[in-house]
Amino acid sequence: MRFKENFLVRPSKASKSGLVNVECCITIDGKRLYQRLPRQIKPSDWDNKRNEVKGKSDEVAEINNFIQLYKRNLYSIHSKIIELNLPYNTETFKNGLNGELENQRNKTLVTLHEEFNKEYLILKESNQITGTTYQRYIKTLDYLKDYLKSKYDKTDILLLNVNKSFIEGFYFYLCGIKNLQNNSALNYMKKFKRVISLAFDNGIIQKNPFANYVFHIDNVNINFLTIEEIKTIYNKKFTNERLDKIKNIFIFSCFTGMAYIDCKTFDYNQHVTRDEQGNEFIVKKREKTDVLATIPLLPIPKEILQKYNYKLPVPTNQKVNEYLKEIGAICNIDKELHFHLARHSFASAVTLNNGVQLTSVSKMMGHSDVKMTQRYAKVLNSTLVSDAKNIIEKINF
Repeated sequence: MRFKENFLVRPSKASKSGLVNVECCITIDGKRLYQRLPRQIKPSDWDNKRNEVKGKSDEVAEINNFIQLYKRNLYSIHSKIIELNLPYNTETFKNGLNGELENQRNKTLVTLHEEFNKEYLILKESNQITGTTYQRYIKTLDYLKDYLKSKYDKTDILLLNVNKSFIEGFYFYLCGIKNLQNNSALNYMKKFKRVISLAFDNGIIQKNPFANYVFHIDNVNINFLTIEEIKTIYNKKFTNERLDKIKNIFIFSCFTGMAYIDCKTFDYNQHVTRDEQGNEFIVKKREKTDVLATIPLLPIPKEILQKYNYKLPVPTNQKVNEYLKEIGAICNIDKELHFHLARHSFASAVTLNNGVQLTSVSKMMGHSDVKMTQRYAKVLNSTLVSDAKNIIEKINF
């Protein structure tokens, strides 16, 4: 790699007094870094060929001596960069001029992320963050290691080399190689950003490469089943015990809004309570977010619980979704059935489109913010017709 230094003055940078700073231009592989020296002269006093100030006065001697000291310092930094095996670029030279080269060798991405994950494990064990959040950071590090190996054939990288190009490359790796959808990829990008931002906040790095990085979240079209489609599945009689079991678990979720993992960990004796009138409620923290959900236990899900002695027989998520595709085909449902579709259907068709208030649905869904629930607020045509009839009945002319 080629390194070159050159001292100069630029008359166009002169102040009102006619003086201009002496500058040093550092060139590495064609890239330039300009550094202003704390010394000013008249542009006409500069000798371009000799790279020094003209004249023999004490002031001129002091400035020329300072330039030589600065030049020696550049070569000292040059040697230090090679000694520490740091990235040989203008950014590293700038860090050297700012006195920030020491211990840079130990500031690596994987090492930092591993330390971060250890701290977050403590937070998880003390219930300050959810297990799901912690696992996302673990998965982010796994993806970063894979990216480093496939793109750079390295197991780690200096934080100095984490720049915008590296960030964009990681995003394209998640979408292109790992086949993640945009929003899923951005979930991991945000975890990555959190780790890097923490390094910046703690002074480990002097520049945050995520500073001007903008996340573009796609608006997701959340699909759901209509009441008629739910009825079709509910009323379908299956002689196959395997399909009948999956159908019932799916319908249970359609009328409770519980996600797969929440159904899997559901315990009737632990999670069902009664009010003074004898109404039963499922009161359970969501496994994903640790937010409490309070769900009225309606007749249909209660009927399903009774059928299985109040213990839901939930197999693996993979098996559930595999069998649901079979059920969808048998019931002629022109939508791809997967377990989470039941939660979507509870939020949209079962509750919001039957006049249940948004805040109530949010409480049942275990959402920490009602804005999360608003994503499901899709109005069916039948609901619009019903609402229009109510308007006509209430308005008398």
